Amino acid sequence: MRLLRFISLMIFLACFSSTHAQSIFRGKVFDAETGEPLIGATILFENGGTTSNPEGSFELSLPAGAYSIQIGYVGYQEAFYDFLLKEGQVVEENFSLQRSTSLLEAVTVSSGKYERELKEVTVSMEVLPQKFLEQLNATSADDALSNISGVTVADGQANVRGGSGWSYGAGSRVLLLIDDIPALQQDAAFPNWDDIPMENIGQIENLKGAGSALYGSAAMNGVINIRSAYAKSDPYTQLSTHYRVYDTPQDTSKKWWDEFPFETSVRLAHRQKLNDWDLTAGAFYLSRNSFRQNTGTDYGRINLNGRYHFSDKNQAGVNVNFNAGKSRSAFYWKLDDCKCGSYESDSTTLSVTERVRYTIDPFFQTYDKDQNRHRFTGRFYGINNESGNDQSNSSSMLYGEYQFQKRWEPKGIVLSAGLVQQATFSKSELYSDTTFTLLNTGIYAQLEAEVFDRLNLSAGGRFERNSIKAPNEILVEDVLTMAGTRRESKPVFRTGINYSIASATFIRASIGQGYRYPTLAEGYISTSAGGLNIIPNPALESETGVTLELGIKQGFKIKSWDGYLDAALFDSKYQNMMEFTLIKITGSLLSPTPVFQARNVGDTQIRGMEFSLGSQGSVGPIDLTLSGGITLIDPVFKEFDLTGKEFGISLPEDPTDAQVNAYSSSSSKNVLKYRHKTTTTANLLASWKWITLGINHRYGSRMDAIDTGFLLLPVGIFDYRENHDDGYQVLDLRTDFKLKKGISLGLHVENLFNYEYSLRPGLLEAPRSFLFRLTWQKG
Repeated sequence: MRLLRFISLMIFLACFSSTHAQSIFRGKVFDAETGEPLIGATILFENGGTTSNPEGSFELSLPAGAYSIQIGYVGYQEAFYDFLLKEGQVVEENFSLQRSTSLLEAVTVSSGKYERELKEVTVSMEVLPQKFLEQLNATSADDALSNISGVTVADGQANVRGGSGWSYGAGSRVLLLIDDIPALQQDAAFPNWDDIPMENIGQIENLKGAGSALYGSAAMNGVINIRSAYAKSDPYTQLSTHYRVYDTPQDTSKKWWDEFPFETSVRLAHRQKLNDWDLTAGAFYLSRNSFRQNTGTDYGRINLNGRYHFSDKNQAGVNVNFNAGKSRSAFYWKLDDCKCGSYESDSTTLSVTERVRYTIDPFFQTYDKDQNRHRFTGRFYGINNESGNDQSNSSSMLYGEYQFQKRWEPKGIVLSAGLVQQATFSKSELYSDTTFTLLNTGIYAQLEAEVFDRLNLSAGGRFERNSIKAPNEILVEDVLTMAGTRRESKPVFRTGINYSIASATFIRASIGQGYRYPTLAEGYISTSAGGLNIIPNPALESETGVTLELGIKQGFKIKSWDGYLDAALFDSKYQNMMEFTLIKITGSLLSPTPVFQARNVGDTQIRGMEFSLGSQGSVGPIDLTLSGGITLIDPVFKEFDLTGKEFGISLPEDPTDAQVNAYSSSSSKNVLKYRHKTTTTANLLASWKWITLGINHRYGSRMDAIDTGFLLLPVGIFDYRENHDDGYQVLDLRTDFKLKKGISLGLHVENLFNYEYSLRPGLLEAPRSFLFRLTWQKG
């Protein structure tokens, strides 16, 4: 009897539910330009919502009624759809979203290893978009970086907000990434800018401040992430060539040439979708006969990126980059009669290097049934530099990373976590001509959450283990010194907040720890260059730090104008900072030989503020883009004792850090070496019909302090600094003309006013140059 009652009840409920059947609204969300599904797009209505799966699909079960649906995705314009849903009805609709053109909604990944709009990140970030990079026509990425506020590049070494000076090509505090994978030459943490395929860059992202919690050692002062361009729905091909000629210097007595120095290049880029493949290919060749006597370069690179879609959930691929060439360089200029700097090179400092470098980057990405993302990336980085002066080196780096990402949508919570393993094998005449093994292991996690549609929170940490396997003993000035294997582990953390107090006003605050393990070059290098000796220091210790930042970003939209103003206060404190330091002077009074060694110089602090602008709009028929900024810093030693200036040619046996800092500095002021206290950038891009005009201005105040050892060299560096105490400023002018469909001609003048300046001791930067570029483009 009870069984009959139960069956009757089930039949009644089934009949009742069938008379009140739920209706279905479903569809897919795509990128309008590429046709690819958008994973995690939000589909919202008044009382709820859902997100799209790895195929871009979504489905909502809804009661009958009228609905207004909002479809959104990071960095895309929102779409809206109104419809009436009848009882039991199935409505299917697909949506193609257009990328947003708003500068505030520019998509970045470097702050959290997933896509975020610029306005929502909890740290300071700037982006150089593809359009700006193409118009700039930079042959190397470091030429483009100087257009970011607070970023300077001296002799290949990047510096963000004064966190790094110039350190002889070793020990960068700014991590270079190519598509989220470290790309520094690991023995010296030096960026090989010529390896970066400028012909196929999507954008450049600069994260300012400590990034060690996500990216580990070398990200202590910031991150530069080079993002590759990928194929879109229509094929794209560009072929261009340029010819540059260098003008007579402002001081005509410094012209050493009869025929003007020049450079020429050819570049090719192609991007195309082919069935389930995304293919990107590029080639570049440059030949430069430099304005610096007896120096120049000839090199070529080839890059190929392939990505295969097994399904919307699974993709794999490999990126390959090959670079080979020959370069001729000089460490500093030749002494001239006026002791006022020279474009002629000191013959004792000349070196010739033949190089082969290549990277092979396999990757695989998949989504599981719960829509969690699993990503595996790898890199093999091979380097072989054949150089004179006993400075040849070779290394091989193996890198592997597993990344897990889970999203709780539409709650706005994202967890990113991963495991990193890196091994480098390096052999060089610079390092006792023996093989060193460097190992790095890291585990990291970062959680980000959006609360009440206004508050973004982030917190993360990383545990890192480093080791260097070295010979048990090495020679330090002909004395055997204990070395052997070194190991160290260190945790680092960061947290940040971004709060939208109004529709276009965002306040942010963050605190992040930094950590940097000594590079092989800093601890074990033994070499000489033009009267300078550098000796090893196997006892060198790691440095740590913390950066605090408070910032505000104000967006605006006035008629056709869209943009933002940004202001930030920052305070970076470093403990046990590593710097190459003058420790003594050998030789005679007439021919002194400064001796340098990487040492821990104690604690330092860099406080400052930064103001930046990004905007775009139109004035009548002219489209304009404006950007720029000013950075003010106060970089000081925490310990600085002028009694160190009283030491003779060598440090005493047990000097204090404060005394060493004063002894090695050219200045009696307490200021970190190789820093500009004020830097500014200003960029204008104007387009009208078939003409585009670009103007770029850069300024850096006087570098108050350098190493004392440079003033002792008999090449006039002291006299040059005395006569050039006003810093530098450079103005570039660029024009491009569209001759006909697909063909354009560019005329660029760099250093328009032929200003003479130096970014590091003993090396003059380029005089005015004229560049002519011819480009053919399809797609």
